Amino acid sequence: MAQSVPPGDIATQPNAKIVFNAPYDDKHTYHIKVINSSARRIGYGIKTTNMKRLGVDPPCGVLDPK
Repeated sequence: MAQSVPPGDIATQPNAKIVFNAPYDDKHTYHIKVINSSARRIGYGIKTTNMKRLGVDPPCGVLDPK
């Protein structure tokens, strides 16, 4: 059986918390960078229950090391 290895750390830019406040009628674009700081590849996926409020492009993928 293959040994399970926990994923490494990820970092985000901006590194502070992002809060989405109402009203949601206005469209806003936020650019968030996700950085894989480990030595292994990490797969990611972002899901939402309301596609009109939150859109992510691309919604899933693989982050290469460093």
